[in-house]
Amino acid sequence: MPETKLPEVRLAVGIDRFPIRGHFTIARGSKTVAEVVTVALETEAARGWAEAVPYARYGESLDSVLAQIEAVRPALEAGGGRAAIASLLP
Repeated sequence: MPETKLPEVRLAVGIDRFPIRGHFTIARGSKTVAEVVTVALETEAARGWAEAVPYARYGESLDSVLAQIEAVRPALEAGGGRAAIASLLP
């Protein structure tokens, strides 16, 4: 089944840092700040946003995730669908 082309999308991406009251501790360490990649997508008809926490355990960092998003920006903003965008990502 061919994928339906989506409307053009405006993309905003950045890093947000949220202080944690006290410490968040798990087996791999403690945090006092949550650092997340934030993405906002907007068309004429809809708006949405998401946050993601890159995991060093999987070779991810804030910068690597930002770079991956920026690499697909042209296809995303041109209205590429989910399958088309996913095929461009590692």
